[in-house]
Amino acid sequence: HLSRLVQQEDLSDSFGTYGEINSIDLIPPRGCAFICMNRRMDASRSLKSLNKFKFHGKSITLAWAPGKGMKDKQWKDYWDVELGVSYIPIEKLDPQVDMAELEEGGMFDEDTMPDWMKTMRGVAISRPHAVL
Repeated sequence: HLSRLVQQEDLSDSFGTYGEINSIDLIPPRGCAFICMNRRMDASRSLKSLNKFKFHGKSITLAWAPGKGMKDKQWKDYWDVELGVSYIPIEKLDPQVDMAELEEGGMFDEDTMPDWMKTMRGVAISRPHAVL
């Protein structure tokens, strides 16, 4: 948990040294924050470097968070918290799946995507997430 003394600027200063931050959602009552960085590589470096870092005397624990589109019950079992990715079997995806909603807060691996899926994609912004 984050100390109640931690401010958004504290997180911005610390995580910003690893790359561009798109957003910080600080949730003081829960003692946590969601930090969305522009590049996954930067999010990964910050996660490795700042895990167990102390903010206002309190050690923080970092982990990957699934994108908003992955929070639906049907997708939760495919989330791998250690790698920060979801591996959804292709047979679970069909043209009826809302691809823009699924991609919200995440990204697709375009190299492994079938053509029908590429044409079904929306214009969702892809951003990696780290959770405190």
